[in-house]
Amino acid sequence: MKNKMLGSKGCWTVWLCAIFSVCTLSAQSLDSTRSLARGAMARGDYAAAEPLWLRVQYFAGDNPDFETLLSLAEIDYQLGWFSSALDAFDYAGRLTPSDSLLAHCTLRAAAAGLQTRQYSDARHRLEALGPVADSATEVRRQFFLGSAAYGQGDFIMAEAYWAGCTSGESERAQLHKLFERHAQAGPKHAGVPIIMSLLVPGSGQLSLGHPGKALNSIVLLGVLAAGGIYVGAVVGVVDALVLVLPTFSRYYIGGAIRAGRDARSKLQEERDDVLRQILELVGD
Repeated sequence: MKNKMLGSKGCWTVWLCAIFSVCTLSAQSLDSTRSLARGAMARGDYAAAEPLWLRVQYFAGDNPDFETLLSLAEIDYQLGWFSSALDAFDYAGRLTPSDSLLAHCTLRAAAAGLQTRQYSDARHRLEALGPVADSATEVRRQFFLGSAAYGQGDFIMAEAYWAGCTSGESERAQLHKLFERHAQAGPKHAGVPIIMSLLVPGSGQLSLGHPGKALNSIVLLGVLAAGGIYVGAVVGVVDALVLVLPTFSRYYIGGAIRAGRDARSKLQEERDDVLRQILELVGD
């Protein structure tokens, strides 16, 4: 009987040792996987890091750790999956252990939102976060707020937010001058070449610095007008109107439309150039 009890205890001991060994090996394997994932992240090899972090998340079950969630969110962002990254940073932010990490998750989620042109959502997140104690993080928040406001077309607030990224009055004055140039390249100025082309064909293109297009409009419409006058004198006014007026009207109105299109294109190029200078100023 005693030997039977000893044998039973020995069996339980073997089973407990086996279970302990499996758990130990599993933990060691998970630690090794985590170490490999960190190494891949450090190298910027996000494609290799993703399956490793997913394995860590799988074994974590219903209790994923913050580092895993944050790493998977960053991988989505770096691989260009911005919508997934936004949701992932949101999830990580809800489990963050500190205010500074919450700010980091919010900024990354906002950056992902800006990439997908969700300007209103990004701005709401950043405003809800509020001012951050860390000065470098606060400058980033102001930069993203300015980017979101600019994307919404709220250029006054974009200037106000981006002013928070400058380092002194001289830079703020320079930023204000750039925004004044930006306003001068606004869409309302695109109508001027259209009116000029309607009053004097070719003048709109000439004002945009396109003498070749201006000359083409003047010559073409001049030839059509001369042809109409000739037909009217030889055949009759009604025949001249029927033969020449549709073509003349098409090129007359078409020239004005092209002048407006060229003006909008040129103004957009000017705005893009001003925006590039603004971003260089506040990005520094």
